[in-house]
Amino acid sequence: MLQPLFLVTLATAITKQAPSAAVDAADKSSGLLPPKSTSVDHAVEAASVASSSLLGNVIWDKIVQKERNTSAPCSLPSIGFVGIPKTGSMFIQGALELYAHEQVLPTRNADATLPKALGVTMGYHHASAQIWQHSFGPDAWRDAFTFALVRDPWSRLVSHWTFHLVMHAQSEALDGGLLTQQERKAAVADEDVSIKHFREWIRYAHSSTPPGSKDEYLVTTADALGNENYGCFNASQTSWLVDEHCELLVDEIIKLEELEAAWPTLQARVCGLHDVSYAAAKENPAMRWLNHPSDHRPYSEYYDAETAAIVGEYHAADIRRFGYTSPVI
Repeated sequence: MLQPLFLVTLATAITKQAPSAAVDAADKSSGLLPPKSTSVDHAVEAASVASSSLLGNVIWDKIVQKERNTSAPCSLPSIGFVGIPKTGSMFIQGALELYAHEQVLPTRNADATLPKALGVTMGYHHASAQIWQHSFGPDAWRDAFTFALVRDPWSRLVSHWTFHLVMHAQSEALDGGLLTQQERKAAVADEDVSIKHFREWIRYAHSSTPPGSKDEYLVTTADALGNENYGCFNASQTSWLVDEHCELLVDEIIKLEELEAAWPTLQARVCGLHDVSYAAAKENPAMRWLNHPSDHRPYSEYYDAETAAIVGEYHAADIRRFGYTSPVI
């Protein structure tokens, strides 16, 4: 299998030489055109995984120009979305950029001092509710419709592990240097090895950054992106959604597992989604290009009783608030 760094480098070269060809290849990988097994397709697929990079922005911009909804101006309140990592946030961010660009707070408040929170085109990727409230001001945040997605904590952590293991096999950001580069590469190649190291990593994290420690957030995000400077931030998803007093700052919280059922709620609050079904949004070529789910076995297979209990400790707030339960081991 080609390594991701090579793929991104190849995709960069392709884009520099022929941007339209790269976009065509992205269309193929998204399902707009029949896919072909070529190095170009693989390169663009890798580039889509790194969609927060400059290359990702170039291709995303071109696709958005082609697919963006140009409906009449919206009279509904602005939209503020808190994108928690590995909760399906890229899907929502993409949908807002395509269908509700003029309604989102970053567009309606162009003069706001926005945080440097991963420079994706839509400008609001992986920043906590506290950061956005600070950026736009408490009045604008209060008057907007604000929401977030959350996800089963055990599923989310496996997704976090497998995604970063594949995309950053040469980086120590995921496991704090616990594994050598050779061990990370071996884990990418063999899922049994990956599961073994995943459990070791959970135990290591529990001893080095236990629940309640100031760095416990490192268990669920390789880079806190400045969110760690705000009170109440920790490993839980809840901590992305609260103020310095740990009180909620968003109007609506939707479970990723229930997103399709909750879609009518978003349609009622987002002008551009009024006539866009959940299925139609998923099948939009731009959305299919942006989506990059991690590929792994059922998440429950990654845990034993000890590691499942540890994850439950880190996510106690999420379990209480959202009703998630530990997987059956």
